[in-house]
Amino acid sequence: MIVSFDPMKFRETFPDAFPVAVYSDAYLQSCFNRACVQISNAEGSVIPFDQREPILYLATAHVAILGKRDATLTGQITSAGQGSENVSVAVAQAPFNKAWWFLTAYGQECWMACKPYTSFVWVSP
Repeated sequence: MIVSFDPMKFRETFPDAFPVAVYSDAYLQSCFNRACVQISNAEGSVIPFDQREPILYLATAHVAILGKRDATLTGQITSAGQGSENVSVAVAQAPFNKAWWFLTAYGQECWMACKPYTSFVWVSP
């Protein structure tokens, strides 16, 4: 089985975090589709079906937030100002794209939730 995206359920999972005025259902669906590129939603996924929806929803939230950032701003925000609007960013060096996942709290939670499925090598019979 695969997980289908339900925008209403997604919004209930993260109340007040993704208002319709900013994050349309179509945008969230596209973010879910992109999240499925990062985390398998296929029949043979190593992530059990009952665990997959919450993990994919965390990944979707992560992608949605990053997608609304300034496209020229990459990396973790290390400092910000208000007068004269200055922002400093740093791209951390981390294995397995950990730095990318740690750009949002949702990404961090997703990274931790995936840990049991990425901590070892899978061997097909």
